[in-house]
Amino acid sequence: MSRFLVPFILFIPVFFFIPALGQYVELASTDDGHQLYFSSTLRLAGARPDHGEFRIYRVTETGSIELFAERGALAPGTSFASGDGARAPQVSGDGQTVGFSLPGACAPQDPCVTPVTIAALRGRHEGVIGEGSLLMSRNRRWALLTQPAGPPPANITPDATLIDLETGERSSVPPPPPGVRLAVASDGTVVGQRSSGPGLWRQGRFAPLSITGPFTIWGISDDARILIYAALADFPENPRQELVARDLVSGRETVVFSRAGSAASLWPIGISNNGSRLLYRAGERWFDGPAFIANTRTGENAALEPGDGEGTVEGALSGDGRTAFVVTTKGRIVAIDLDAGTSARTLVPATPYVRDLPRFAPGSLTRLRGSFPENFAEGESRMFLDDIPLPMLFAGPEEVGVQAPWELSAPRQYVFRFASSEASPFRQEQLVAVGEMAPRFEPLAPGETSALGFKAVRADFSGFLTSDPKPGEIFVAYATGLGRVRGAVQTGTPAPTDMALPIEGSFRCRFLPYATDAETLFAGLAPGLTGIYQVNFRLPQEPASGPITGGFCSYDSASGSGSFGWWRLGGDQAP
Repeated sequence: MSRFLVPFILFIPVFFFIPALGQYVELASTDDGHQLYFSSTLRLAGARPDHGEFRIYRVTETGSIELFAERGALAPGTSFASGDGARAPQVSGDGQTVGFSLPGACAPQDPCVTPVTIAALRGRHEGVIGEGSLLMSRNRRWALLTQPAGPPPANITPDATLIDLETGERSSVPPPPPGVRLAVASDGTVVGQRSSGPGLWRQGRFAPLSITGPFTIWGISDDARILIYAALADFPENPRQELVARDLVSGRETVVFSRAGSAASLWPIGISNNGSRLLYRAGERWFDGPAFIANTRTGENAALEPGDGEGTVEGALSGDGRTAFVVTTKGRIVAIDLDAGTSARTLVPATPYVRDLPRFAPGSLTRLRGSFPENFAEGESRMFLDDIPLPMLFAGPEEVGVQAPWELSAPRQYVFRFASSEASPFRQEQLVAVGEMAPRFEPLAPGETSALGFKAVRADFSGFLTSDPKPGEIFVAYATGLGRVRGAVQTGTPAPTDMALPIEGSFRCRFLPYATDAETLFAGLAPGLTGIYQVNFRLPQEPASGPITGGFCSYDSASGSGSFGWWRLGGDQAP
């Protein structure tokens, strides 16, 4: 078995800031569990809509919810990225100091050519402490500032900066490996990485860590005693996914989770200060799954039940290890008393939410993913662009299809509003873009297969493409987002079957490895369907050097042009 000294990211998806997979992310609790902090792009009811900027909220001892931090005047005036705002709260065990990061920030009146991330503190320690993402020890003494990796091809990550908040002394330390969520302990120990691999830095000395097989380090307990990492055992012959707790004093390792194969999602989300209790989720999908609490000394596990049929998206553990906080797939934040074994107590009620709001195009079917009320398919539409309702075409527990009304103006911004009768104090009211065109190929439904990985059928409509089309062959692909058509059609009404409605813009694609574009014979509304277009392609009359591996498409409209790419991976594609 070979030894890998570079973290293996199969288990824990790694981002400079974790994307918003649910309504609430990046939870942090005090030692006694009486205060909880979290990040969210949602706004408290009555607040003005924005582009979905992150803010930090706090649940107090009385159960009230309040806005704690936002980027405010530091926001750039000319640009916006989806991870901007105030993020990643870090609270000391006694609740006296709260640290957080402000990604995408610039000084007021700055032209903001290169936004930076700023680290700030509130409470006993107050003010901006430097540039970089912040990780803080539970005893409020140590603050670690990290920077993203540099540009390719080197992709070098600069050294991190460890700040003694009591004395102000700053030390250059090895940066944490990708994926580490808890990198600094209360004695100043830092989980870092040199070119030779990961290790522990303390008081100027670096002790390498030896871990066998592909692995990802998640973090270290606050007392610097327990290291948590995920690994593939018996790789590559008989891979087995494991979650391991290593006692750094005795060297003893305890496997708290083990499953054959490598496809399961495994994500630690909280640990007690002394490392004795670990909160994690493990499921079949990478963004949610059942939650478990593990004893890192014995390896014993207990499943947590946040609610009937609810999975876990995110979470945190109080410093004393007695309270688990869980964000559920229904959009609730619940607290579970682990010692009393009581049922989950709701801190934030369910909040309907659409994650990663797309760009809309007039008339087009738009697929929205997130968490929705159980009876969402029953009543009238509760999603709007400004005050224009979005007709619902289909609804499921995690995805709904709506049609962007034909009467929308483009290009311009609208407020996407998710009207809800739920008791939550939060609402999703977010600025979104509506463009003349926003093309995407239609994904395959469960049980459907296509040689191209998206909905594509033979020219005679006798069935899906079962093999790559040949040079000069005609086939039909289905797409959304191709915009306005020449002819009248009502919102919410299927396209007529007795007449063609071609698009006003243009759409063309190149299917690799062909060296020239396919000929677009027709692009317009698919007869009998609502918000879906068909595009008739004819491949170039030139020999193909191999199977179709992907491609890129370009489009032009009255207000501008654009392009997108797609690729095939094991027969699938990501348009």
